[in-house]
Amino acid sequence: MDDERREELRRVLRHDVRTPLAVILGRCELLSAGLQGPITPAQASALEAIARNATKVTRLLDEALELLQRP
Repeated sequence: MDDERREELRRVLRHDVRTPLAVILGRCELLSAGLQGPITPAQASALEAIARNATKVTRLLDEALELLQRP
């Protein structure tokens, strides 16, 4: 992969993938904290699963970005 394509991929991963993940995690935190009203135990469980999976994808994204930074 040439340097230009590698940089474009890094940009897309940093912005187009990481930004929505940050929003997802932030919204999960707000909902879990009850700031939009009370939530049921089933909703709390669903929010935990969403946050857990979004965190996992974020870690994978970080690893991919590290690999792309290597020469």
